[in-house]
Amino acid sequence: MLDDEGVKQKPEIVLEDNKTDYEIKGLREGYIRYCDEVMEAAPPYCIITWPMKALGGLLFVIGLLVIIFGPRYVTYNVLSGPSFSEFFQLYPGPIATAGSFIYGAGAWIDSTGYEKLISPEDFLGLKYDLVVPKGSKPIGDILIQHVDGDTYQIIRVESPAINNAEAF
Repeated sequence: MLDDEGVKQKPEIVLEDNKTDYEIKGLREGYIRYCDEVMEAAPPYCIITWPMKALGGLLFVIGLLVIIFGPRYVTYNVLSGPSFSEFFQLYPGPIATAGSFIYGAGAWIDSTGYEKLISPEDFLGLKYDLVVPKGSKPIGDILIQHVDGDTYQIIRVESPAINNAEAF
């Protein structure tokens, strides 16, 4: 539905005074399509983030275990430098810290790559305009609850400000 300027308008739901359950045809299919589009558009970050989280977790656990159970003294050849295992024994704190940072970076990348899905109630509010018939009380607050399929319970809650305005 287009308005005078060619801009697409939202369909309207007329909120009647004595009615709370509304069946909105096609809303369920539209919400399913929306969920599918969001999930398909999500980038495959798991290729990068799962190895980052696994490596970070492993480094953190190894560093923590060496801190707890490691030796008091480590000796190594100064000319050839520490071996791989001696390196972990020399620097368990920085290794555990680096592991936690790598894990945190992987978790952050994983969480920012996906668009958060909105609830069916919010989807209804975005796709439809809720209006009242002429001569009816103003809308005030609205409670929307998804009942089943295309059925939604929309309850008009009168706010105190509206009641006070009608008293004058």
